[in-house]
Amino acid sequence: MKALIVGIDSYRYLKQLTTCVNDANDWHSLLTDNLKYNSSDITVLTTVRETMKENILAGFAKFTKDLKENETGYFVYSSHGGIFRISKNDQVYLEEGLYCADGEIYESELQKLIEKNLDESTRLVSILDTCHSGGIDILAFFQHFLRVGSLLPNTNLEIKTPYADFTPANNQMAKPLLEPKRTNSITFSACRRNELAYGDLIDQRRNGLFSHHLLKILRENISITFEDLCISVKKRLPTATYNQNPNLIISNKLKKDKIFNP
Repeated sequence: MKALIVGIDSYRYLKQLTTCVNDANDWHSLLTDNLKYNSSDITVLTTVRETMKENILAGFAKFTKDLKENETGYFVYSSHGGIFRISKNDQVYLEEGLYCADGEIYESELQKLIEKNLDESTRLVSILDTCHSGGIDILAFFQHFLRVGSLLPNTNLEIKTPYADFTPANNQMAKPLLEPKRTNSITFSACRRNELAYGDLIDQRRNGLFSHHLLKILRENISITFEDLCISVKKRLPTATYNQNPNLIISNKLKKDKIFNP
């Protein structure tokens, strides 16, 4: 087992967050304290320098390259998520991705490293606690946002998107972020298409809602399967306050597998 865990609260150009570093530290605690995995097999990136684009991509490249045959890797990312306008050859298109401390990481950059470094024997489990991790249809999202309006009257609530990228382009996005292209890849997203991911003060600690509930369920049953974890977390989200539906993308043959094999 190897893990790369990224939690970003501080951004050069975006609104600061307060829950993502806690998410990262809590995932590390689960792996080391509950599952007794070696800290040497787990990389946690949370400081401004560590979470700059160059360092995250280098860490992801090493993480995927170091996975051995039949080994499982866990990629956990808690941050702002976004849709980015890209101009290339006089064309403007949209690409989903993840924000980092000094900019953005495009999905295609991560997918290229996955394709280059992983074979079908290695399993990659991606856990994405970000807005738009379930995909976005631009027009439908605008309609959803108009219905939701601004932040709910809860001073502790935060949304993991800066809103800045919602400008029309020549195409629309609908597919989930890091949608698996390998049968042995699994992606668990904080929300479905056109939804946002929230953070809040829960049990006297600031966390992403998705991470909080996943971690709580896993601590109660560390031997749970992917399918049962998905069922359990969907009993807790959405709520009247948090309109986000967790989304698991997995092949049928892997649903009954345990998430961890300590």
